[in-house]
Amino acid sequence: MVFNMNRGHTLIELMISVGIVVALLVAALGIFTMSNTSWRVGMHQSAEQREARKGMDRIAQALRQSCRQWTAGGIYGVNISNANQQIDFYVPVLDATGNITTLRLATFRIDPNNSQQLLYQEGTDAELVVANYVSAVSFRAGCATCATYTCTTPAADCPIILVTISTSDRPASDRNRLPFTLTSRVMLRNYDTTLTNNPVIETH
Repeated sequence: MVFNMNRGHTLIELMISVGIVVALLVAALGIFTMSNTSWRVGMHQSAEQREARKGMDRIAQALRQSCRQWTAGGIYGVNISNANQQIDFYVPVLDATGNITTLRLATFRIDPNNSQQLLYQEGTDAELVVANYVSAVSFRAGCATCATYTCTTPAADCPIILVTISTSDRPASDRNRLPFTLTSRVMLRNYDTTLTNNPVIETH
């Protein structure tokens, strides 16, 4: 009997070969999908952290200049409103000799036309977007002895504002959507001050 050593592949051998190739392609696709998902999540997290820190830095920088209660022919203090999503306070403008010439009303608030933007306005300047992708923001003033932070104006013995900002760059449908949250206690560095030179009060 003579065997033909050049015979073709059988159907079973071809099916096995195709199955192996398909399995390798599926595995490669799974690895690519996981890698792409991880990259996408990392990009979202980076954007969320960047925006939260940018917003918190701007808030802290402005609030630290403020005073619990300026007195200049009237009382110009800190007030939290709009379900703790808005804070109004006054920042000083100094002349070359260090005297306060103007108190400018400053406001942080959620954009009423875009709930994912945090706005800042100082005096008559135009409002600026200081953070995007905002999912929540909260301002809470320190109550007496700093026992709690649930007041709308800071107590005399607790000139501190508790600020919380959360950001999320992912759609609500994303199962992994967990906002990035920063919390900071910001001290109002200027103490209650009576101004003798009657500075200009600049509002919005």
